[in-house]
Amino acid sequence: MIFVSKREIRLWVIACLCVLTIYSTLTIARDWLLLIESFGWGLILFVLVSTSVLVFVVTQGLRSLPKVKEILVSIVTVVIYWLVISEIDHPEERVHVIIYGIVAFVIHAALIERSIHGKKIPLINLVVIGAVAVIGTIDEIIQIGLSDRVFDIHDIWYDILAAVLAVTFNSSLRWARRPST
Repeated sequence: MIFVSKREIRLWVIACLCVLTIYSTLTIARDWLLLIESFGWGLILFVLVSTSVLVFVVTQGLRSLPKVKEILVSIVTVVIYWLVISEIDHPEERVHVIIYGIVAFVIHAALIERSIHGKKIPLINLVVIGAVAVIGTIDEIIQIGLSDRVFDIHDIWYDILAAVLAVTFNSSLRWARRPST
């Protein structure tokens, strides 16, 4: 059997759908962002989407009331994400941090699910970061063939940063949820 659980299958399907969405919207994503920015909705929409993603991620992991450690990890994560994103000037690069963070989070969750069921994967965090780097590099290579897009190494670095943040958050949250000994 390739997958160890129905949850792992769902996580891989979500990850694949996210990547396909990224690749399929390459030609229209910039136009959407420019339109949104021209109406002055950029920051508002960005905050709404970011908050929605954070709420989704946190609530999907809640099986009981959060412990103090979980709340602290979530607050620190929000602050770190906000600091990182507020330092990024271009909306396209902010989007990279959010979207590739989601991809990394889902891949990380799928690999952890696999490990929980006995299929140990060494250096899961590095595997996730490497996978996101490859996905981001393919994204940039595809853009070479598009007339209104360019290959940008900075975007790959933002993708890697997104993966590092997502893996750190997911690992920290798992640590916070472990029973105290």
